Amino acid sequence: MSDQNILKLVTQRLDGDEYWLGSDSIYWVRLDFFLEYYISNNCDLSKELKKSKDVNKLGTYAKKLFQKFNDLTSQGSDFEYEKYMRWQDISNPEIQKVLEFFNS
Repeated sequence: MSDQNILKLVTQRLDGDEYWLGSDSIYWVRLDFFLEYYISNNCDLSKELKKSKDVNKLGTYAKKLFQKFNDLTSQGSDFEYEKYMRWQDISNPEIQKVLEFFNS
């Protein structure tokens, strides 16, 4: 990804609001605990959001995770989208580890 990353708020019909990062010329990645764990091996920001009952925290969470992503991936230039998509495969044992970690 290049330095053209932007945040985009998308309202999903069944899931409500979600933030995505990327660009129309590259691709879009949902900001969630999977992405946070993938880039940092922790879900600290996502756990903080999960524990909060304040729905207004989603925007703050997205900005913090966007900054974390940029910091840890050299503004996205070190992020490999295809590798991330393969990593998310449900048959990957690490996915179960991430789910357990996030839910602990």
